[in-house]
Formats: sequence, structure tokens, C-alpha cells
Amino acid sequence: MIVDPPVDRDKPLSETRDVYVHVTKETDAGVYISGAKMMGTGSALTHGTFVAQNNASAARMEEGKTEDFALVCFVPMSAQGQKVVCRTPYESRAVSPFDAPISSRYDENDAVLIFDDVFVPWEDVLIYGDVAKAKAFYPASGFTNRYTLQAQTRLAVKMDFMCGLLTKAIAANGTADFRGVQASVGEVFAMRAILWSMTSAMALDPQDGLGGMKIPKLEYASASRYFASNMWFKVKEIFDTVLGGAALVVPSSYKDLQSPELRPLIDRYYRGTGVSAEERIKLYKLIWDVTGSEFGGRMALYERNYGGNQDQVRMDNLNFTTRLGQTKEFQELVDACMSDYDLSGWRNPTWSWDPQ
Repeated sequence: MIVDPPVDRDKPLSETRDVYVHVTKETDAGVYISGAKMMGTGSALTHGTFVAQNNASAARMEEGKTEDFALVCFVPMSAQGQKVVCRTPYESRAVSPFDAPISSRYDENDAVLIFDDVFVPWEDVLIYGDVAKAKAFYPASGFTNRYTLQAQTRLAVKMDFMCGLLTKAIAANGTADFRGVQASVGEVFAMRAILWSMTSAMALDPQDGLGGMKIPKLEYASASRYFASNMWFKVKEIFDTVLGGAALVVPSSYKDLQSPELRPLIDRYYRGTGVSAEERIKLYKLIWDVTGSEFGGRMALYERNYGGNQDQVRMDNLNFTTRLGQTKEFQELVDACMSDYDLSGWRNPTWSWDPQ
């Protein structure tokens, strides 16, 4: 839980103690904390929560004013005073596995965690009261490097699944040989390959971490956050464009296929190219659950914002690259090129010029 609620973000951090997580009391045994954090994906089912600040929140900290916000800790879900406020679960709305094959079993749920004077023992506190350490936590700990490898591996597997869905759908529509459709499928395949290339690079070309460890290289992790946050909406656009309204015009429920009166008509008018009506409907209900349902909309929003807000993701690429000294290296490459020539011609003897 690293994101502050979208409240009073225009105020200095020191003026948000009524909402943002901070320490309210310190004792010999630990600290008491109050405030709210989001998004608690799957928090209702976990044993404990990691509580910290993201880069944007940490940047707002000020020495001498916000030491009580400088906190990184773990909190068990059983802690007294902690409340979990969840959104409506999508699985509760699922009519049947046939009609909602993904949302009926894979809804992670999301929640806001509210800490109302929750006690955290010292053994569960990583950082407290040190603004400099709180600001440096993500780059110094390798957190960004490592969570991104997990996140992009997850998305890469999802892209494998989407490639399978799209190719089966165009085959069922009889459009698999259309040039424009093939070009769109190729674009999805390319995006999938980009993700797997980045996860491979993170795993096989690491950087040194703390204590002699190897961790994924930060520049690869940062770049993958940028691509991943924009990729899903392009994939969704291709599904919408290539498949059109096919996912919309399916029977409302599995019960329609069990109706003796409707089934002969459904078998005739809903069949696909080389597949039965039941198989085609089953496929398109799966596609709609992933791309068009409320579950699908939530998933798109999740992929867009999981790695951080859009500006911050881009700023991290700039800041991390500059911090690693690569910006200077890029400029030195340009300087090397420009040093080869001046107004009089080539300065590098490798080249020759006969002025006219």
C-alpha cells in the first residue's frame, strides 16, 4: 500500500494529517499510525500489508515538518483498529462460469485500508522519522527493480493469453486471412514480444544490489513500466476494431442455449467458421469478460495505473537514467560526433573533404 488517497494533493504534506498515513504516537514497544492508503488489491485475502510511500508522495516530504510521515512498515491484517473498505466484488454478479469465466474466479478486489491508531511493533518497522531514508527507499532498496520484474512477467503471460484469444476469434469469424486483420494481430504479437524481451533482459542482464545480490537493471524496469502502462489500451483497441460488435451480440445467458425453443436457432445463426455456435459463444463471452465487462474495465484501469501515474512513470525514466550517468554518456556520444568537424572541414583524419 503505497498510494495516498486522492484528497488534498494540492496541500503541503504537513497539512494532510487528517487523511494520510503518519505516526501519531511512539512508545518503547513500537508506533501507532493513522491514515488511509490505496489501492489494496487483494488485501481482504492477505495476511499482512506493506505500507510505504510512492515516489510522488516521498518527494513531498520536508525535513523538520514531515518526519511522522517518513514510515515504511508491515501491518498484519488482524491489527486492531485497521479497517478494510472493499469495492463491490465482481464474482458476486457472475451469472455462471459460462457467462463470466474470468470475473467469476479471478477478481482480485480492491480496497482502501484505514488505520485508526493501529499499533505497529518495532520489529515490523523498516523506516521511521528519517525523511532522507524514506525518500531514498525505492532506489536504495531495489524495490522498483524487483516488483517490476514480477509485474511485467504477469502482464507478459496475460499477453500470451490475449494472443490466443485474438487468433481464435478471427478464425471463428472467418477473417484470419484478411490482410488488415493479420497486420493487427502482428502488432499484438510484437507487443507481447517486447514484454518478454524486457523481462528476459531484467533477469539475464542484472545490476548489483545490496549485500552482493543481483537485481533487475533499473533502466529496463523503468522502461517496462512505461510500455506496460500504455500497451493494454492498444490491445483493447485492436480487439474492438478487429472483432467489432461480435462480443456484444451473444445470448444473455447460458440458459438460452438450454432452451429447446431457442437452441436450434442459436445453433444456426451463432455458429462460427469451423466451430459450433456453443463454442463460438463460449469464446466471445470469455473475450467480453476480459475486455468489455465491468471486470474488463477495472483491469484496463489497473494496467494503466499499476506502475504509477503517467507523468511519474515518465519522470522516473528521466531521473533514473540521469542518476545512472547515462544522460551524460548520451551527450558525450554527440560531442564525439561534433568534434570530428568544424567550419574548415573534417578534423578527424579518417574522413576527407574537397571544398568546392
